[in-house]
Amino acid sequence: MGGFELGKENTNIRRTVGVLTETPGMYENLSAEYNLRIFAELYEVKDPASQIEKYLKMLGLWERRFDSAGTFSKGMKQKLAIARALLHEPHILFLDEPTAGLDPEAPISYANL
Repeated sequence: MGGFELGKENTNIRRTVGVLTETPGMYENLSAEYNLRIFAELYEVKDPASQIEKYLKMLGLWERRFDSAGTFSKGMKQKLAIARALLHEPHILFLDEPTAGLDPEAPISYANL
């Protein structure tokens, strides 16, 4: 996968691959920002604060960054999961029903990309 050998270079594979599952589990009691901070650490993201801000702003969740993920609508949770999948800017992205629960009319800002 991505030129890395499965079972021998798993850390490199995780750095290269982003995943959005059909039912992305979030830590419901933690804030959106803290959820992303956990995954930024797992993915060894350089400058996690900047990356978190970038994707939360792009997906319209910046103003809700301190709110617990459990208070989010299904669409907002989906956006948070998309941010999590993109946070480490993977070369390969697996998406399972990425638009489930999203409002097609909701604006997304690409200005911060």
